[in-house]
Amino acid sequence: MSSSVLCLLITIIFSLPRVRGISPQVFNIVSNATCLEPDYTWMNNTEHQSPCLAVAYVIAACDGDTWTQPALPPGYSYDSPNGTTATPCYCSWSCYNLMMACTLCQSPAYASDLKTWPSFSQNCPSNYKDEVFPQGYVLANNASSIPYWATIDPTTWPSELFDITQAESYANQSHSDYFPSNLSPNSTSTSSSAGSSTNLGAIIGGTVGGVAGLFLVLIGGCFLYKRRQYRRLHYTNDGVAPILQTPLMSTHSRWPSDPSSIFPSTLMGATTQLSGMRPGMSVASPTPHSSFPATSPPLPTETVSFFTTGNAVVQHTRPIPMV
Repeated sequence: MSSSVLCLLITIIFSLPRVRGISPQVFNIVSNATCLEPDYTWMNNTEHQSPCLAVAYVIAACDGDTWTQPALPPGYSYDSPNGTTATPCYCSWSCYNLMMACTLCQSPAYASDLKTWPSFSQNCPSNYKDEVFPQGYVLANNASSIPYWATIDPTTWPSELFDITQAESYANQSHSDYFPSNLSPNSTSTSSSAGSSTNLGAIIGGTVGGVAGLFLVLIGGCFLYKRRQYRRLHYTNDGVAPILQTPLMSTHSRWPSDPSSIFPSTLMGATTQLSGMRPGMSVASPTPHSSFPATSPPLPTETVSFFTTGNAVVQHTRPIPMV
């Protein structure tokens, strides 16, 4: 491959968007709260995360994957969504249920610090309050799931207050956890046991795109190389197409106005050797009509045509009939 084509390929490759390696995202999702064991282990999700850590994942999904769920001091309750913190995640059913469970699991004495669903969601837009978990959001890297009991519509609890007894009953029924990536709006049906991985999809997409781009570059380089080779076969080194030599196809032409340019003047009966004819070849001058004396000039002739044979030019004449 010529150096110019190679340089062009290198230029194209470096001009393509680079497929960057997808670095793992650092999640800052933690909880300082500790649930009492073994009394409340039934609240843990499939990943053995407490409701306090699970609710941190739920809220963080709408908050840049960053959230800290603090331990609850005696006499305090967790904040409800307000004008600045109300997000589809914070106002979801799962957030309310998990946060109330997180309150109770730290100490049974915190039962008086529970909030009803209307009190908790009073600052949430109405369209935020009708979902288990908002569509279009996923938990960070799908590292957390939502227990089945946390997906129950809060309006169905007695007096719309989280009921720990009913929640434990649901947990003992061996329902599968919910993975938000597979939930649809207002859905309370059982989801699959695993969610899709967004990072894996991005890596696969980037790899396929990079391979496809490299393949297109190779095809373009091959095309340019073939085209250059083709042009070299049809052009001279100066880049000018040679003039093709074609033989004289026509055997007829007009007789020149000056016959002497073809046949030099000779005496009557003399022969002359034409330019380009082999030695010994000659063309005789036209013979005068027999009825005229020898001293009479030759009869005019009518020139019909001429043609070339090799390098010799032969003239055909036809005598004018006598009147």
